[in-house]
Amino acid sequence: MEGSLKILVVEDSEADFRLISRNLRQHGLLAECVRVATLDDLSGALARDQIDLVLVDYHVPGLEIHDSLARIREEAPGLPIILMSGSIGEEAAVELLKQGVWDFVLKDRLARLVPSIQRSLREVAEQRGRREAEEQMRLAAVAFENTLEGIMVADAEHRIISVNRAFTQITGHDPAQTLGSDLSVLGAEGEDDDFYTKMWAWIAEHGNWHGELWNRRQDGHTYPAWFNIAAVRNATSAVTHYVGVLTDISERKAAQARIEHMAQHDPLTDLPNRMLLADRMHQAIAHAQRSYRRIAVLFVDLDHFKHVNDLLGHANGDRVLIEVARRLVASVRASDTVARLSGDEFVVLLHDAGGGVEGTVRVVAGVTKSIAEPIQVEGHKIRLSASIGVSLFPKDGSTASVLLSNADHAMYHAKSAGRSTYRFFSPEMDAKARERVSIEADLREALPRRQLRLFYQPLVDSHTAEVVGYEGLLRWEHPERGLLCPGEFLGVAEETGLIVPIGEWVMKQACAQCSRWHAQGFRGSVAVNLSARQFGQENLLEAVKESLQRVELPGTFLELELTESLLVEPTEATMRLLHDLRALGVRIAVDDFGTGYSSLSYLKRYPITTLKIAQPFVEEVAVESGDRAIVQAIVSLARAMSLRTVAEGVEQASQVQALREIGADLLQGYYFGQPAPISELQLIAEPHQAI
Repeated sequence: MEGSLKILVVEDSEADFRLISRNLRQHGLLAECVRVATLDDLSGALARDQIDLVLVDYHVPGLEIHDSLARIREEAPGLPIILMSGSIGEEAAVELLKQGVWDFVLKDRLARLVPSIQRSLREVAEQRGRREAEEQMRLAAVAFENTLEGIMVADAEHRIISVNRAFTQITGHDPAQTLGSDLSVLGAEGEDDDFYTKMWAWIAEHGNWHGELWNRRQDGHTYPAWFNIAAVRNATSAVTHYVGVLTDISERKAAQARIEHMAQHDPLTDLPNRMLLADRMHQAIAHAQRSYRRIAVLFVDLDHFKHVNDLLGHANGDRVLIEVARRLVASVRASDTVARLSGDEFVVLLHDAGGGVEGTVRVVAGVTKSIAEPIQVEGHKIRLSASIGVSLFPKDGSTASVLLSNADHAMYHAKSAGRSTYRFFSPEMDAKARERVSIEADLREALPRRQLRLFYQPLVDSHTAEVVGYEGLLRWEHPERGLLCPGEFLGVAEETGLIVPIGEWVMKQACAQCSRWHAQGFRGSVAVNLSARQFGQENLLEAVKESLQRVELPGTFLELELTESLLVEPTEATMRLLHDLRALGVRIAVDDFGTGYSSLSYLKRYPITTLKIAQPFVEEVAVESGDRAIVQAIVSLARAMSLRTVAEGVEQASQVQALREIGADLLQGYYFGQPAPISELQLIAEPHQAI
């Protein structure tokens, strides 16, 4: 290729073709010229090459000029055509112009050829530019009319001269009402003239402005909108127009509000969650500090709510929580806040506790009463109670976190006091809470650091005086506090869930020790306590199996001690678990029998094997008293149901004699030895010397 142009020359004479090509070069036009002399060659070149212009000889033997022009118009419409001829009449020239010829050049005046080509190419470029501009304008008009954003165009005096369909739909203003009006017709709700003054000043300086507005529709309803307006300037930088884009953001704002609500509210009860409660508390504290007022925080924890979930299932338990939430809201003022932290824990924030302790007590009484009203769920009448802890600002703390923490401490003291009551925070509680936190932190390290110990206390047959087994009792060898008994740390272990791994460790240790006893010739059994948290774990059965199988200990040599409170609410899960344990041969004992619940119906429902008579009854068993009668009744009941009995807390020979006379099967207590580590224990397979 000789240049950037490609010119098709319809010419039969090779000499004339060379003359034309040389003329173009002489006049500085670099172009690749291609000669064709037949209609087929013409079609092939048009299809094969990117032709910029066609030079057509008027007289080509075998190729009529009209056929050439028709073929070019058909296959390359808009391609510039210059006719070359020796001479042509006026009428013929007009007719050829109609057929698409752009210009004429006589062969004896080829000097005009290059200017004619250049002029034709300029016209092609201009036509192409006009078409592209028209297409862009057409597309812009389509976009202007069909976009979802409202678009308006205003003149330099801020008068609206054009709006699209979306603008009309968003604002509700008919174009006839809008056109010619000042831009203030958009009506930024709540904004004064100063707003527009500042907006135009900003546009004058920066060229555009954008922001969120509240507009008013034609029907009077307000809506949030995002408005973007830009100045259009001419070549001299003078403003000729303003183009504004208006977007209705109602749905976006509503979705944002929904997301914010979900982030700040409990999904079950729709009460404020911990995050929103903290914000409300910060605001309440700031207001109370300014106005010298008091606020109160009530930490409300439902008592024994796990029993509701176990009895009715979690779906119905959720219905109960929703009803409790409704009652809590109804029992306080609209200005107060009721939040749900998690599970069955709620917090009531009294923004103005002007009545002090007395006024807060009245609110607590109302909350307690509302919770105590029966709740009907699936044909069941549920009665609930709550333990409530109270902290007051500014007496009990000056920050939200401290007030909430102190109310939590007070709630735990209410639970320790027997539940279904309330306690106000006191500094002594804080000291105990710190002690509890310290115990918890150390307890988490006790198992991995091998600080836990298992002590053993003998179980003696009352008739033969033989030691028939031992109960494993947990101790903690604290590095600073010394040897701790269970009462000093098991409550924390239960609350934190640490009792589960600790309980599994106790069971494995006890089974392993019992297996070693058997290897030494002592065929006694071992007993361990199960807490409520352990009994509720899903893998308890597997944990018991593993503890027995890893040391090849038959299940008949393991006894699990449960409290009565675990058995008073019969459930299918409890029934199945106990029967599965009995299928392993494991014995099931009721610890501290007679001190918990009066109903004994669970004895016939569950596969119980042993009743452990509580120490308070054994204490006075040697004298004629009500306790002796109770022990006699328990032994008689157990015998009638083929259960064995264990008397706990035996400390005197007179108690031993009385229990033998009554018929208790096994005896346990300091009379036979205090709990001792295995290193100090002497296995006694013969009759106990103390009897």
